[in-house]
Amino acid sequence: MRNEPDSPIYLASWQAVAYWLSAKPKALDAEFEQGLKAARQRTDSPIPYLDGLLALPDQVPVPNDLETVLTAEESRMICRSIGGFPPVHTMGHPKAPKANSLQYVRLRMPTQLRGNYYVQVSDRIFVPSPEFTLLQVAPQLDQIQATVLCSLFFSVFCFGRAGETTEPRRALCSRETVQAFIKGCHGKGQAPHGSAMLLRASRLAVKKTASIAELNCALRMELPRSVDGCGLPRARHNAKVNVASSSAGKEAHRWCDWLWEKPDGRKVAAEYESNQEHSGEANRKKGLVRANELMDAGITPFTLLSTHYASAEELDKVARQIARTLGTKPLDHSPEGLARRERLRASVTSAIHRFKGLVP
Repeated sequence: MRNEPDSPIYLASWQAVAYWLSAKPKALDAEFEQGLKAARQRTDSPIPYLDGLLALPDQVPVPNDLETVLTAEESRMICRSIGGFPPVHTMGHPKAPKANSLQYVRLRMPTQLRGNYYVQVSDRIFVPSPEFTLLQVAPQLDQIQATVLCSLFFSVFCFGRAGETTEPRRALCSRETVQAFIKGCHGKGQAPHGSAMLLRASRLAVKKTASIAELNCALRMELPRSVDGCGLPRARHNAKVNVASSSAGKEAHRWCDWLWEKPDGRKVAAEYESNQEHSGEANRKKGLVRANELMDAGITPFTLLSTHYASAEELDKVARQIARTLGTKPLDHSPEGLARRERLRASVTSAIHRFKGLVP
């Protein structure tokens, strides 16, 4: 089936990544929008995007005779509306001839993935599921880049126009759905190329972070030392904790960017505050009230600032304090250890910049 006017276009690879990282998938999730509207009307309502995954329509297979051919105008239209850069990557059936041009690259559907793996997102455009998208690009990434991309797919935010802003949305997929997807691929024959990389990245990735800074700092603090992270235990992100309200004398709750809970009862929370959130007397007092409420609930609070985001040395300082409070193994103080963590900071920051640059 070659392209006729208005015929379907099955995208692949980086165009699919650009679509999923943008705010466009929110239109598929009416439940999210309704929940967000309700939350804005009630300040005590739970944050809706933390629960569950983004709702998607039923997935469909790649047609057996699909041989997409794009014109130059169609290629430009897709880059403007979906994102990514030319040439546009498309998908064909398993026996379709590969095609390369300035306008598009046609990939072939792996034979062991004959199933319903595509989502219709407009009248003509179909994109691979989030899990299949990750599998398609995993072989082109190193371990840290793949881990960052998985973390972005597991996060509860997306990029606005040109990647300059962020918006809340439910996670696209999870560690569990990625692992189930790969397991399903194994059940149909030889594992597709990139499976091992994707499985490891999904295990290393963090989930439910709500901003670029949170995701960046979370990876650097929680990645194991074997990949140059600080090696802190895995935290729950944007976790709800109950506190006693000092003003009303009744139980209230707070949402913590990081929450560590040890079996012996020790609890540690951390909050990222940007320069804008941290400035001003009102915000300073708000932060003190928050810290006092957490301490009253038996939780040791820490605050991360933009200096921690920008410097491995500064993040090391707070990571050492958190490790000491949790009773975990201290960080390596050597100059070599700091240099490794600085390289990780640069790699994570570069990967995030690369991926958000795909969004139109």
